[in-house]
Amino acid sequence: MNNKANYKKGHRRDITELLLQTGTIPLRTVMLTKDNSKGFRQQVYIMIKDGSLKTTGRGQEKVVTLSRYEDVKTDMQETIPKLIKYYEAYGQDDAYAAQSLKDSRRERTIRNAETHIFFSGTKYKTSLIEKESLFPLEKKITGCNYYSNREVKGIIEYQVNKDQAGKITGRTRCNGMVVSPGGNYIVYDSFNHRLETDVGENRIVNHCNTILSAKDMNLLKGGIILAKNYGIIERYINPSNRRYEQMTDNLCCAYPKIYGITLDKEGQRLTNLMTLPHWEERMYKTFIENTKMTGYEEIACNGKDSDGNYYMVFCSPDIKMLREFIRGARAIENKERCRIICFDFQQDFIVGLAKDYCKIFTVKFDDYVKEIGADV
Repeated sequence: MNNKANYKKGHRRDITELLLQTGTIPLRTVMLTKDNSKGFRQQVYIMIKDGSLKTTGRGQEKVVTLSRYEDVKTDMQETIPKLIKYYEAYGQDDAYAAQSLKDSRRERTIRNAETHIFFSGTKYKTSLIEKESLFPLEKKITGCNYYSNREVKGIIEYQVNKDQAGKITGRTRCNGMVVSPGGNYIVYDSFNHRLETDVGENRIVNHCNTILSAKDMNLLKGGIILAKNYGIIERYINPSNRRYEQMTDNLCCAYPKIYGITLDKEGQRLTNLMTLPHWEERMYKTFIENTKMTGYEEIACNGKDSDGNYYMVFCSPDIKMLREFIRGARAIENKERCRIICFDFQQDFIVGLAKDYCKIFTVKFDDYVKEIGADV
């Protein structure tokens, strides 16, 4: 590299700091980074061209990793020693896994990186040098923070080894946890296909609730599934075989709510909306204010009006509720009585999934956030 000092400046520094924490950047997620400007994207390709970054894989699975770590360490050891230490303990291993097309850890590493990058482009703090750490347990945390799988298990601050962490949390497939005034959630990245969930998801839920309880915070509100498109989210609602159905059931048993969010800008804006206090209750009040629940509803729903019509507000993207609502709508066989309200960017998904069973109403996302005065 001609000018090592460039690691300390501008977009090159941002890219390097990100790689020190994730080990790799999937190129398809560059648009989702905290600074997704044209200059940032151009700098990624400049660093590939000058040999600072190495590319591996093809198409949607193409990733970049640091190729001159010693130069990075020389330039940045004094300014960000915590990230250097983390990279040497974990990041180098992640980078190696991402580079090896035959390594069984590759997919897991990419999913972890995608999750970190997705939340870095939202209101959540993701950087190890910006956010408050989870441990010790008595330490209070505030604001919106994303914690990786390692942080949740205590492998970093707590210095719990992998075997100990496995005993604590079981064989979870989660990629991390987010905490905010709008709710606390465990996060999963489904990558390019269905998530291989395990019965151990209940153990990670209990572990995270123990952490939150010790900090006198609200317990988990549910789980979040990140997917590259709604086609993958649909597989959780209409499993194609018994094996897939069992994996979906594992998640449904572990969480009261499961939110399906796409890995794109609309998904990030919806995620920002979910950080606001009482965001879901506000939606219900806005969209189905004149409905009520009697406790004797025929189907799972968010509300029922005086004419006996059932409502499901998918603006709050609870795919567990949507799954049950559609099942109930099929049984009722009256399209007019089962109504789904969704945002404009969810419309195609909902129409394709439920048009034969439900009446569908669409709300413009921009109009809604303007009405409630939200900056998302």
